[in-house]
Amino acid sequence: PRRGRAVLIVDVNATPAQRSALIAFARAQAGSLLDHIVEVKTSSLDVALGQCSSGSCARIKAGDLVEISTRCLGGKDHLCGNEENYYPPLTRVQGAFAAYTEVASYSGSGLNATWQWTGQRSAYLGRFAL
Repeated sequence: PRRGRAVLIVDVNATPAQRSALIAFARAQAGSLLDHIVEVKTSSLDVALGQCSSGSCARIKAGDLVEISTRCLGGKDHLCGNEENYYPPLTRVQGAFAAYTEVASYSGSGLNATWQWTGQRSAYLGRFAL
């Protein structure tokens, strides 16, 4: 996995002990992807996971900082008819499967960049486990 700069967002309702545990868990799961955490922010989190039959429909919103919304891959989402996952997820997860990204946006200040992607086959969903 590549290295980069990261902003972590922790639920505003987390206690200091929970916040520390969440940061440690993220570091343990992501390895070198989180070598350079530039900022840790707190925010309210609105999360809905697996609201469809395949579990691919997911949504997370962290205040005005992050919004990610996915849905199941459909027949019109295929590129060439021989679809395979082009690369594995960037961190260890269980049961990883591809999903369609309806929107993925970041508008915080910690990375000196903001972005919004829409309408792409670019998401993975899976479960973290210890």
